[in-house]
Amino acid sequence: MAVKAKRYYPSGITGGPEIFEAMEKRAKEVRKELKKDKQMAESALAQITPEGQNQPPPEGLAEFQSRLTELKNRRDELLRACGAGRQSETRRHALIPKISQIEEKLEAVRAKVQNLTLELERIELQLS
Repeated sequence: MAVKAKRYYPSGITGGPEIFEAMEKRAKEVRKELKKDKQMAESALAQITPEGQNQPPPEGLAEFQSRLTELKNRRDELLRACGAGRQSETRRHALIPKISQIEEKLEAVRAKVQNLTLELERIELQLS
């Protein structure tokens, strides 16, 4: 999934939620392009008349069909990447409060360690 998502990773952005926004925007743009190509391929296939089906297929029909399949696969891939980006964003928002709670606990532990260190040094001085 990471390899596929890398294709949508925006250049010039180093971190933060704007990555997902830019990836989603790019995925939507690519999806629009692919949808347009798909519609063109489908309209070309629809123009083939039943009378023409008894004749050998027109040149490029196999190419159109393979391109249509490729476009559908690409669309599905983009939808999955877009969904993964949204899920990551949701998970990130859910973790923000937990991170702040952990930082508060860590700060409290650091303060206790500092107090214990000072107390230990005071006891060592009294014993010496």
